[in-house]
Order: sequence, then structure tokens, then C-alpha cells
Amino acid sequence: HLQDAKQLTMQTNTNHDPIVILGFGRSGTTWISDIISKSLGGLILFEPFHPEVFTKAKECCYHNSTNETYQIYVKEHTNSILAKEIKNKWLIRNHLTTNLNDVTSEFANEVWDNCNTIGYKSIRQNLMTPWLYENVSTKLLFVKRDILSVVSSLLKRKRFWEEFGFDFHEKKFLFEALESGQYPYLDNEALLDLYDSLTDDYLKMAFIWVVTHEIVERDLEELQLPVFHYNDFYKNPYKTTTEVLKYLGYDDVNLHPSYFFTPSMLTLRTFHKEANGKGVNTDNFWKESLSNTQVDKILQLQDDILNFVDVIAECYTKVR
Repeated sequence: HLQDAKQLTMQTNTNHDPIVILGFGRSGTTWISDIISKSLGGLILFEPFHPEVFTKAKECCYHNSTNETYQIYVKEHTNSILAKEIKNKWLIRNHLTTNLNDVTSEFANEVWDNCNTIGYKSIRQNLMTPWLYENVSTKLLFVKRDILSVVSSLLKRKRFWEEFGFDFHEKKFLFEALESGQYPYLDNEALLDLYDSLTDDYLKMAFIWVVTHEIVERDLEELQLPVFHYNDFYKNPYKTTTEVLKYLGYDDVNLHPSYFFTPSMLTLRTFHKEANGKGVNTDNFWKESLSNTQVDKILQLQDDILNFVDVIAECYTKVR
């Protein structure tokens, strides 16, 4: 599967497989893909399964690989983006220092012609982790950020769900994760009842976060793959990046401060001003926009959800 695309990346990637970075939205996947791409000197493409570049984005949203037709769509599109058959500026927007509308086609073509593609990052394929491992790459990197910080960040980005609308997202997610029968440990009517009882969007977002991580972390455990934590990149950027690069098969990479502290156009928007280590407290990021009452409700909801399933302890976020 995808052998043509893999062969293309083999010419410059000693691991033979493209790098695939996964994670829940607002979990730092763009920033971390930025770090890795700079460290290795190649393009990690930006969100290739977004509707901007993927005509079947809506059908395949939250796809968990059970539908053979969707598998074909995803496989064909993956081949195309890795082989540079699609040269949409959207795919390289995380490597640019200005807005896409200000980037000329000539400049974008220079990037495509002179830079190698070494992988992509996607927040839309988390439920496809086993399929991706089998069909696309053994070099999967899942980034986890704590639930409170993610919900806080989502509340700040009001436009995050706008592509299809939050109503669509929640219905599609509930179907793929809870109603499809794909995950027996989540086959519990009480979970759907619990979701139906939620009236606040921030709690619905928290629900989706918990269920997503329950699925992904079980899949990663089955594949014997690690979870990488967002906060580790802030607290120990050099050490953490070195460990990640070794995991991906790259030893003795020369790191540079600009890889961590000179963000791209996208990451600049939410980059912590004190990311150089002076007083930044990643554990309290969520305090910027969540009240104590909201924090208590989110953590209680997390406990309520996990009480319905055979819990993996790693899914718990121990923050109070």
C-alpha cells in the first residue's frame, strides 16, 4: 500500500516511512511538526485531509477505517500529497512566514520544487491509527496535551469548528466513536445519554477529547507505540526533541535554538511569549480562560466517562 509514495520518501528519509504526526486539535501538532521539519530539513505537510485540499473531507471526518470506500479515498489522497501531485499552498502554510494570500504562486512553486516531503501532520486521522500504521507509516507520532489546556485553547479559537459546523462534528464523531460498533469497550448507552445531558459546548468538547484519547491510547498500546506530551517540548525542548528524533530513526541531529523559539506564521499566533523558560507555567495554561467551576466540571465529566469503560490510567489528567 502506498508503495509509490513511500519509495519517493525513501530517497531522502533513512527510515523509509513518511512521518505522520497525529493529535487532537489545539494540542501543539503544528508547533511540533514545525520543530521536526526544521530539524530534519524537509516538509511536513499541513492538514492534507482538510476540506481545503481534500474533496472527501466531510465523508471521511473521524473515519475509523471500517468503511472500504473511505479507505480508498484516503489511500489515493495520501499517495497524491506525498508524491507532490497536489501542490496547494495550504499544504505548506506551516512553513511560511506570512498569510497564504500574500504568497505568490512563484514562491510556492520554488518551495515545492526544492524541498523534499518527509511526512504530514493531521488532527483528522486519530481514529485511523492502526490503519495508518499498517498502510502508510510505522513512524506515527501522537501528541497529547492535557484536557484543560486543549479546551481552553478551543474556547479562544471560536472558528475552530467552522468548516462543517460544530453540530456536524459532534454527530459524526458520536456515530464513528460510539454508535458504529467499532469499539466494544465504548458500546454503552449510558455514554450517549451522558453526552445528551450536556448543555455547554466546552463540556461537549471535553467529552470528545476524552473518548478520542481513550480510543487512540488503546490503539497505540496495542501497536506498542508511545505517546508524546506537549508540555515536555516546553519544559525540556532539546531533550524531548532528541528523544523524538531517535524514535523516528534519526540520530546525531544538530539542533538549533531557532527550531524551538522562532515559530512559523501559524504557531506565532499562539506562541507563549515566555517560551524561553522565564516563568512559563504550562500546567496552568488553562487558567487564562477557564473558571474554577469549569475546571471542576471538566474533570468530573472525564471521571464520569472513564467510569463507563475499562480504563487506561494514562487517559486521566491529574490536574486540579
